[in-house]
Formats: sequence, structure tokens, C-alpha cells
Amino acid sequence: MGETVPTAPPLLAPPVVVVAPSPKSPPKYPDLCGRRRLQLELQILNREVGFIEEELQSLEGIQPVSRCCKEVNDFVGTKPDPLIPVYDSSTSSHVLCYVLSKRRHRSCCLWRWIRYFLNFVVFYQFYSFLS
Repeated sequence: MGETVPTAPPLLAPPVVVVAPSPKSPPKYPDLCGRRRLQLELQILNREVGFIEEELQSLEGIQPVSRCCKEVNDFVGTKPDPLIPVYDSSTSSHVLCYVLSKRRHRSCCLWRWIRYFLNFVVFYQFYSFLS
């Protein structure tokens, strides 16, 4: 940044170099914003640690979940499901086939009755239309 400024009186004199003033850098201040931000983050982390410690202390008073699950599983396992029919092992397979065929027969009877009823209605409407 040094500029040479020509001077007129001496013709053979060496040129005079004048240094232009440069602005001084500001003084080094401590980074208060970064420090404050780090302090706030530390406070937040300490607060979260406190919450987690409180939650752990409250959970220590509760009995383990696995014990509760085991009790529920044992209770449900001993009670039969009321919607599923239970057959003894002494019941032979031909008895089961008979029971299932009876159910099938009942449903067939139901469809037979519905078919009879619909045929009767159609027949009645057809003959009432003719007369």
C-alpha cells in the first residue's frame, strides 16, 4: 500500500515513499455470544438430565413390566376362548364330521326355505298378473 508521491524540486533525488494510513483492527474482545450460547445449552442439558433422573426414580417404584405381562399371559392362557368350540381328545373324528355336517345341513335347510319362499312369491305374483 505504499504509494510514491513525486516531489518537484530535486530532479535527481530519490522518490519519497509515503505509506498510506491503514485502519487498525478492532481490539480482541472475548466471544461473549458464543460463551452465553454455550452456557444456555449447558443449562438445558442439565435440566433434561434432571428430568430423566426424576423419571428413573419414579420408575424404580414400579414393578417390572415383564412380571405383569407374565401374569396376564398366564391368566389368559388358562381361560378358554368362549368363541372357539372346545372338543375333548376323546371325541372321535366321525363325531366332529357329524356335527359339521349337521351345521351344513341346517344352512342347506335355510337356503331351501328361502328358495321355496321366493318361488312362492314369484309364482303368486305371476298368477295374480294373469288373472
